[in-house]
Amino acid sequence: MSLYKVSMREAKQHIIDCFEAGLVPQILGSPGIGKSSIMKVIANEYDLELIDVRLATMEVVDLNGFPDLRGDKATYLPFDVFPTTKDSIPKGKNGWILFLDELALAPKEVQRGAYKLILDRMVGQHKLHDSVYIAAASNLITDRAMVNPLSTALESRLVDIEVEVKFDEWLEDVAMKQRFDSRIISYLSYAPSKLMTFDPQSTDKKYCCPRTWQFMNKLIKDKPIDKKKLSLFAGVISPGVAADFLSFTELFNELPSYESIKENPEAILVPDGANKRYATIVHITDHIKKEDISQVFKYVSKFTADFRVLFFKILIFKDKSYLQNEIFVNNMQEFAKYVF
Repeated sequence: MSLYKVSMREAKQHIIDCFEAGLVPQILGSPGIGKSSIMKVIANEYDLELIDVRLATMEVVDLNGFPDLRGDKATYLPFDVFPTTKDSIPKGKNGWILFLDELALAPKEVQRGAYKLILDRMVGQHKLHDSVYIAAASNLITDRAMVNPLSTALESRLVDIEVEVKFDEWLEDVAMKQRFDSRIISYLSYAPSKLMTFDPQSTDKKYCCPRTWQFMNKLIKDKPIDKKKLSLFAGVISPGVAADFLSFTELFNELPSYESIKENPEAILVPDGANKRYATIVHITDHIKKEDISQVFKYVSKFTADFRVLFFKILIFKDKSYLQNEIFVNNMQEFAKYVF
């Protein structure tokens, strides 16, 4: 039976609840969905040092410690990646998150080493520091991701949190905050199902996910795009989506210019087709200036409510000082419950 799936925001709160209760959360989700990103956000917000341990690449000795044969009895020395009671909390930090990534990809013997770490908070013969919070992450068994099922003993020590990506959250929490290229924001606003196209039953090698759109953003941010890039983009987001995305970006050449909208908003027509309308709204938010707001609103008011909500959301995320602008607030008022 499948777990209840939660959004990234909900998962973040569940993880914090587990930390406060002294429990070990395990984030479950498809490859590239953003499991590691959640831990980075929590670490940054709570001033915790994030230690990302990829268990799939580790040996048993890495968890149990290296044998020290000096003296009458052998002891085991932990690797310095693990904070023990002898370590001091880093300056400016409140502790650590020990993130055991790819737990279900790890060999069985490494999983057994992780069991001691999770159950007893021990690395070999050394106790983890009291300010270490442990979390794990795994791909789903159903995702054909070379998963080694966890033992029932280990599974019973973890709090499973299965995540799914929701476009509205991703748009606000990732794309807008990281100032993604406007062509990606426009395209995915128009076709949100393309944010995550992973299908474990598909034989396609490539698929779209938050991680691959991060790659795309790095490739095209503030750069011109031409059709010669199709083969490159196909190797990131799949051939089909790459072709569709390139066709979409060509629409930007057909949009009314920002200057024409500002100078004569009553005369400029709203473009036909949802794809062009999404592109136009994002195009405007890329160029708008506060002194142009009154004129721009005359044009934006011609759009249906869903496009105006997107317009308000993007502007607020780009510059919260718009909330102090009387013209902006008055125009946004009827949509406030959808914007926030």
